[in-house]
Amino acid sequence: MQVRKQEYGSATVYDLAAKRVVPGDGNALQLRKQKKTYDMMSRIEIIQDFNFPVACQKIKTSVDGNYLVGAGVYKPQLRYYDLYNMSLKHSQITDYQTVDFELVQDDWRKVITLYRDRYVDFHVNTQSKLRLRTPREGRCIKLNRHAANLYVGGTSSSLYGIDLARGSFSAEIDLDSAGVNQIAVGTENTPAMPLLTAAADDGLLSCIDTRINKVVTQLEVGADATTAFNLKTIPGCTSVAHHPTKNIMAVGTASGHLMLYDLRRRAPLATIDHKSSAPIHTIAFRESSGRTLCIAGDRHAVRLWNVGEQTAVPKLHTAIVPSGTTINSFEIYRDTGMIFTPMDREDIGVYYIPDLGRVPDWCTSLDSTLADFDRVDGRETIYSNHTFVTRENLEKLGLSGIIGSEYLKPAMHGFFVETKVYKAALSVAHPLTAESRAQAAKERREKGRERGPIAAPEVRKKKGETDEDVAARTDRMRELLAEFDDEEEEMEETAAGGIRRGAGGLDEEEEEYESDEEEEM
Repeated sequence: MQVRKQEYGSATVYDLAAKRVVPGDGNALQLRKQKKTYDMMSRIEIIQDFNFPVACQKIKTSVDGNYLVGAGVYKPQLRYYDLYNMSLKHSQITDYQTVDFELVQDDWRKVITLYRDRYVDFHVNTQSKLRLRTPREGRCIKLNRHAANLYVGGTSSSLYGIDLARGSFSAEIDLDSAGVNQIAVGTENTPAMPLLTAAADDGLLSCIDTRINKVVTQLEVGADATTAFNLKTIPGCTSVAHHPTKNIMAVGTASGHLMLYDLRRRAPLATIDHKSSAPIHTIAFRESSGRTLCIAGDRHAVRLWNVGEQTAVPKLHTAIVPSGTTINSFEIYRDTGMIFTPMDREDIGVYYIPDLGRVPDWCTSLDSTLADFDRVDGRETIYSNHTFVTRENLEKLGLSGIIGSEYLKPAMHGFFVETKVYKAALSVAHPLTAESRAQAAKERREKGRERGPIAAPEVRKKKGETDEDVAARTDRMRELLAEFDDEEEEMEETAAGGIRRGAGGLDEEEEEYESDEEEEM
């Protein structure tokens, strides 16, 4: 685990899976060299093999909190992690890429997966037992545990229901809207409220009564966002989530805005600009230290907003902003401050926010690890290993071609570039000449003469020795040190002479040899 501490907003964020971006094409030789670096050798994995070969799309926690299940590529697969053993339990290769999945039981044994090719697959102990095909391409699934129903949303204007007790499709729910991006069940923690909400492409949020499986009302979330932020077009709804105990829900839009609603009102309670103009893909609520936090994520960042102050524009509490990759979703581990973020990279992101909650029970040693990290002041700023350069400096160093790439971070009137890249470019643009090396060697010799000869150490009297024996050993030690000083000067003069010859000159023997060859020819 390579810890990186960042102060963002009013809270501290610990990145427990920090990874440096190494310039290059990522070939095998470069990866082997990277593994030998200090950062990689000192890294400890908080969960063993907590990664995918290419990327991870989604990750979920089991109801009992003992397992994590993730879906990723490539090959398309599901991976099951045992948290209390902090290791990979097993992996399962799937026939198609997984779009979404749900855990049916309290543990990992029963999983329902939605594949890209319109298939809904039912797994028991990692074996496929039943496979159904939906009429249209699916985008999301949601399990209603209290009614044993599974709802599938996709490119069509209807929701497909699957009765898990019978193992077959139930009646379709007509939404009278465009494709569905995400479904939320309001009965997950409050069985007395049979509510299902579906976020659609046309900016409508459909509210469905699960007792009759019909739409009872629709909220024009896209139109509300257009009015609040003066947008030119009506954005679609990309995500939705309900508060576990309060009558509050949050809806994310394709324009990167977050709309908060009270279930008893049609007008929004608050509006939030997520600052990135990217579609919001995941939303969650959390109560922490008397604060109601709405956690929303897009492909650039996961931001925590304090929505409990009853203000029209909630304040930003803190944020998770990884570098060099995109976030596909996030999962908060139960009632703790640990957040998992599947990304477009091999390693799954692991973050810990103390203000959000405690350390999980399965990694209690994390408290002492972070305490030691804070004690040595391991705080690392985002640009601690970077050097600031202007555009003119980049042109002089020959780095103008990487403007706009991930190796440069714009800031003020210039850029931040990795210090290693900067030093390498500087050595190429301004190499040391032979004369400058000779001058540096001469300065080192003069500095050594200023120090004077090496002082002879004190010779201790051994048992049975006389004062004459001690004096004789002291004289021999001084003679050896004097010879060492003479040899060091000769070596430096020889090295300086070799540098001068390499600078462009030939000695007399080499000149005579070349003249003889010319005469023979």
